[in-house]
Amino acid sequence: MSLVWRSVVLCLLVLAVSATLTERILRVPLFEVGELWVNSVQKLYANILNYVVGFCDVYSPVFYVGLALVAFVGYHLYQLLFAPYNRIVTLGELGYQPDGKFSKKEIANRVKRWRKVGEIPPVYPNGWFGVIESWRLKNGESANINMLGKFLNILYSK
Repeated sequence: MSLVWRSVVLCLLVLAVSATLTERILRVPLFEVGELWVNSVQKLYANILNYVVGFCDVYSPVFYVGLALVAFVGYHLYQLLFAPYNRIVTLGELGYQPDGKFSKKEIANRVKRWRKVGEIPPVYPNGWFGVIESWRLKNGESANINMLGKFLNILYSK
């Protein structure tokens, strides 16, 4: 699209928007339309501000309860929508968790009975085992960790 056509479309758009406000706008030159827009936005802002100030009584405890409620809801919405989800699982959260009715031994025996093939895996890690998350170390950085009775030195490099 050439520059001339873009200018024509922009002028038509400005005229269409201006025509929707009032007939008075169509009678004034185009450079005054901007001033009318600014004045109308300022009046709208002033009306909204007067409504909010008139509605909020800063000496009332209801105002502060409402403010605390808005802050609480806003914080939790932020945590829900924008904060990264923590997927870290501690070692205590793995395995057989007693639910109050049965002990760990009873749960393990029940799982053993339900198994059709194979045995319960050994109590030691028999494969890759997560030691540290990669986001905790920068490229070329190392960390010393004590895990499973061993002192490990972790080096992160790409």
